[in-house]
Amino acid sequence: MMVHPNTAKRVTAELAAERNRFVAVISDEVLIPFAAPGSKTEALALDLLASGKPVYTFSDRPGPLLTAGARLIPADFFSASPAPPK
Repeated sequence: MMVHPNTAKRVTAELAAERNRFVAVISDEVLIPFAAPGSKTEALALDLLASGKPVYTFSDRPGPLLTAGARLIPADFFSASPAPPK
């Protein structure tokens, strides 16, 4: 899947951001395992959430992602046996 001209010799930060946005926009749902505060990943996730796209994350740190409506996937979601109660 090419979202940039064939003249591009290597992936730049700008091309990577364009690719990430393209893939996210055509997806039904998006998983952002972790987005550093103030990062381009966090900005993309917030834009997607603002547009109504379902966004999921593993990061339970308080911050803009969860505040904006990202859905938290619990740490034991993929384990064969549930984690013991806290």
